[in-house]
Amino acid sequence: MRASPTLGIRYDPASGATKDLLEQYDFGTEVGPELSPEKLDGILPRVRSAHAPWNDKTGRLNIAAVSPDYRAYSRQVITGFISRARAMLPRLELIVIHPAPRRWWPDRRHEGREGDYELLLEGLRRLAEHAQAAGLRLVLENNNRYWENANHELTAECSSPSDNYSHFADNPEEWLQVWRDVGRDNFGLCLDPAHAVTWAHTIDDPGRRAAGLMKYLDCPEAIRHVHWNDQYAFEKRGRVDQHLCIGTGSIPKEMHRRIKRLKASLLLEHFHGPEALEAELDYIAGL
Repeated sequence: MRASPTLGIRYDPASGATKDLLEQYDFGTEVGPELSPEKLDGILPRVRSAHAPWNDKTGRLNIAAVSPDYRAYSRQVITGFISRARAMLPRLELIVIHPAPRRWWPDRRHEGREGDYELLLEGLRRLAEHAQAAGLRLVLENNNRYWENANHELTAECSSPSDNYSHFADNPEEWLQVWRDVGRDNFGLCLDPAHAVTWAHTIDDPGRRAAGLMKYLDCPEAIRHVHWNDQYAFEKRGRVDQHLCIGTGSIPKEMHRRIKRLKASLLLEHFHGPEALEAELDYIAGL
């Protein structure tokens, strides 16, 4: 079997990434925020990572919110998820979390629209401590850069980087700095190269854009998990996350090579059918 021992795939029966697929390739897997014993029946021993919730009925969660009440509420939702995941998943190793919003104006229903960097660090430290008590690692995923048009609609075409839809750690410098500033042994980073591309599109020159992408790998020791997707690095449609198979986008091959060499768990965060998976595994094997 060509699949690396560190390579897994996101569990997503709706797309065809089912229990049978996990068993066929002996994949580990990651599950999302909905921890349903019925829906996860039969795969619990294969789950190595779980993605914490990033929103709920109130809107976008924000552990960095300047509102103390909403900040505490957001943290409570995520710590509750960590505790449930630990109790349900016997081989769970890490929790993936999105960065908090810096500014998320569409959510006018609550006070979590504005965030603060120092409050982000405080929130991540407290979540890391909660995870450590459960014997787990916490990893922070680099976030999308969002693009909107003149009508404030998120879109790839005829758009510009948005100020109203913005998360912390949506660029390599801040993402790595958060890791340094949090300073907890069980706290690391989750790299999503497709998310990285949405930021890199802010760089007009193609050569500089490719170099900008590689900045995400400046501290490989910090990266402990990867949501491995490909993306259109040089076409406008790459401003919106596409979740492409590895080798079918235009992320530079050297970036994929370096990702493969990371001392991190590697998760294919997509499934586009068995033939596409076979081609993808061939491409990864040849890196």
